[in-house]
Formats: sequence, C-alpha cells, structure tokens
Amino acid sequence: MRIAVQNALISEFAQYPATGIDKLIINNLGNKAYILVELHSPSQITPDQVEDIETELATKTSIPIELIVRTIKSSDTSSSVSNSAVAAQGLDGFFVSPVVNPTIHKIRLSEQAIREYLDDKIGLDLLDVDYLNLLRGPTILAMITGIRKLYPTDIQEMERLIKERTTDHDLNLMIRFVKVDLLDKEGNYRYGWTSLINPSAKQLHIKDTVLMEIEKAFLRNGTHLVENINTSITEKGYTFLVEISGTSPYNQADLIQLQDKLNRLSDKPVKVYIWFNHGVVVTDKGLASYEKLTKSRVETELAKQRIKEVTKSLR
Repeated sequence: MRIAVQNALISEFAQYPATGIDKLIINNLGNKAYILVELHSPSQITPDQVEDIETELATKTSIPIELIVRTIKSSDTSSSVSNSAVAAQGLDGFFVSPVVNPTIHKIRLSEQAIREYLDDKIGLDLLDVDYLNLLRGPTILAMITGIRKLYPTDIQEMERLIKERTTDHDLNLMIRFVKVDLLDKEGNYRYGWTSLINPSAKQLHIKDTVLMEIEKAFLRNGTHLVENINTSITEKGYTFLVEISGTSPYNQADLIQLQDKLNRLSDKPVKVYIWFNHGVVVTDKGLASYEKLTKSRVETELAKQRIKEVTKSLR
C-alpha cells in the first residue's frame, strides 16, 4: 500500500510548481488509512486541493483515506526563474522525471517573460506566477507589487511576450497588483520625485527655506491644506511636488506667482507642481496627469538608475 500511496502522491504533486515530498507517514486504524505528507512548496495547499487528492487516493487504494498535508514554504531559484525552477522530487531527493508537466512548463516560460519585461521597469517586482483555467480561457495569474501602477500597455506587452514564449496564443494574462507605499520622515516617497544627487549643505538650506515659504503660502491662503511635499534636487535646480487638498480649485496664475517668489529665494531655478486631491497636477504650462508627468520624469537614465538602487535595497 505504501508504494501505491507514494506513487500516487508523487504523481499528484508533480502538477504543482517547485513542490516536493520530504516525508510520508501512513498509519492504519481499522479499515481506514491516516496519511501525513510533508511538502516543501512556494504555495500553500488549500483544503479543496487536499480533498481532491484524498478522494483520488481512496479510489486508487480502495480504502477510506484521511490526508493531512504539512506544507513548508520554500522557493527555488535558477538563473532565469524563481518559484518554478524544478520538477517534483521523490523521497530520496532525486528528481522524479526530466519530463516537465506542460502546465508547469508554461508557468516557467511565462515567469521568465514577465521577469525579463520588468527588469528595466522601475518600481515593479514580480512575486508569484500561477496557471488558472477560467471561463475566459487558460490564464496566467501574475502577482506584481510596485510603487507605481501598471499601465495597460505594460500588460498588453507582457501578454504578447507570454503568448510568443509559450506558443499558446489562447493564453491570457491577469495581474493581481499589490500597491506599495514607501514612507520616510518627510511623508510619502514618490518615485520620480526624489533627489538624484547628494545635496550640499547650501542646497539643503535652500530646500528648507523654500519648504517653509510653501507652507506659509498655503497657511495664508486658508482654503487648502498641504498633505505632503516631495523635493527633487539636481545640479540644475530644485523641484517640489506639493500635494494639497481643499475646498476650492488651485489656479495656474497662483502657481506662477508662488513659483516666482520662490525663485527669489534660490540660487538656481525652482519648479513647483501642485497635485490637487491626488488627481490632476497644476503646472505653469497648464494641467497635467500625475502618472504621465511622473513617467516623463523617470525616463532619464540617471533617474532610472537612482530609483532602481532605492527599490532594489527594499526587496
């Protein structure tokens, strides 16, 4: 019976990426078998999955089965993929078969395609990849975390790459996105709006002077509250993203007047952007989408490198 149970379990868990059997205990009591199987896997085995395996084992052994699966979270990493790098293994630790389950193969190729696409996309990280059969058809479900949202063009390109890599043109891509907020002593850390150099004492003094004047201007205004201010210092000057909320619009003319006043406090140009209610950004050239404005700011090589260093250190 043990051999039959072991072979059945190996066959079942070969369908799960990077999952292997470490220990198998079988106790017989009366006409029922109680089985404890210890696994290592990057994913938690659900009660529904255990029930399906339990039913399959009972059918193959012709006796009632009670199955408990103890899962030890693990992650396999190769040079190209992370959590689906190996096939299932037997109790002796060797790989069961060099033949990879077709579903696992698609997961591997999809993960590799997504990782390659995200490699130079600042502020985005792939956490997990799974395969689902949905009403819409076969679907790759990727969990991605980021300090900026994914654009529709990102998802379209990743799906195109997955279809190309797997040669399965019916394969869909669905993203489970986890938004990450980075915070420091100055408030929300907004990628694309941070200093790209180590500021000197003089630059820091000018920054603090300008920040104080911005705070004073909105206190005198009386209709808006400053929620957060991000500062970017470069060799060419100073940029401030001022996040506000309030009971009335903030006009372009008011911004230009404030910006002119702040420039008199600085030895280099000062640029101010007002982000009202976390929606549209008011600039001295008119209204702008926050996402589009930020996207244009991070496309410089220096900005990419600096932000990549910060996000990499946080993984």
